[in-house]
Amino acid sequence: MKSFKPSTALALQASAALTVLLIFGHFLPLQRSYWAIVSAMLLVSQTFGEGLRKSAQRIAMTILGGALATWLYFLTHQHPVLWVPLLLACVFMMVYYLEASYQISIFFATMAVVFLFAMLNAWSTDLLIIRVYETLLGALAAILSSALIFPVRAYQKFKQEAVDFLKVLQALNHEASETPFRAKRDLVQVNQMHADLIARYINLKKNERFGHFENFLFRTNQGEFYALTDKIFPLFFYSVNAQQVALMLPLQEAQGELFKFVQQMAMMNQACFEAILAFLQDGKKDLAALQICNKVKLQDVANNMELASKESTLNAKAFLYNLMHAHEALQRLINDLKFF
Repeated sequence: MKSFKPSTALALQASAALTVLLIFGHFLPLQRSYWAIVSAMLLVSQTFGEGLRKSAQRIAMTILGGALATWLYFLTHQHPVLWVPLLLACVFMMVYYLEASYQISIFFATMAVVFLFAMLNAWSTDLLIIRVYETLLGALAAILSSALIFPVRAYQKFKQEAVDFLKVLQALNHEASETPFRAKRDLVQVNQMHADLIARYINLKKNERFGHFENFLFRTNQGEFYALTDKIFPLFFYSVNAQQVALMLPLQEAQGELFKFVQQMAMMNQACFEAILAFLQDGKKDLAALQICNKVKLQDVANNMELASKESTLNAKAFLYNLMHAHEALQRLINDLKFF
């Protein structure tokens, strides 16, 4: 797969799906084969999990949308003039939801097909059955091609994106620990980092959904997958909060209990990130980084935080609270990844 661009692999998978449908057509009756072909072309995806999810959604929405539209067709059979506004409404909703919700868009697309055929005096329950049947064949062809032709697991893509996401999060954690003691604060850089993190997090959640579909068929790497999906969000949440609160703090002196606590947390968090990234990228256990990461027990950290925050402002306490919980999320991720 590494020798092919994603677009090349998709093209080869689409060609394979068409070949599968030609074989199906030789043995099975395909009265409107273009429905199967269009379904297969649209369902060929970059990862196997994405193909599974889109296929399941397309089949379900084809059945539901076709059934509802067929019921409306027979209900308005004596008033065909109503089919025009119904068709226009379905097309509008199909386009409106095209980016927001794939399954809702397919639901209305199927309804639009029904009313379009109705206006041509060609719709019937037999056509509904054919539509569902050929959509199933198209989905099956797409799934087979994505599973056999240069397959890419959704988990593989999710893991790579998780690594990239953690690297940006590591930089944000470092920035947050330095901000209170820095006279000049680059707000533009921080805002760009936040925007980058949010965009990466959206992509991560998308591939997480695809990964859940793969888990119905594959049982490998499930522990690692669920560890990442469960622990990345709290780590993201506390890290971003720490940075935002740090920006509201007045300039702190590089001395006293607050500075000591923040420096201790920064060192431990960076070590945790290094250990996690080494494990995810190379499968190696960075024992030196793990030793630093677990240098101080969480209870001792909490005691130090209490000491550091006795004379601190409310914002400083919130900053310390988020730093500590970011570290706690990192330690739990390490434990769930089965380092030990």
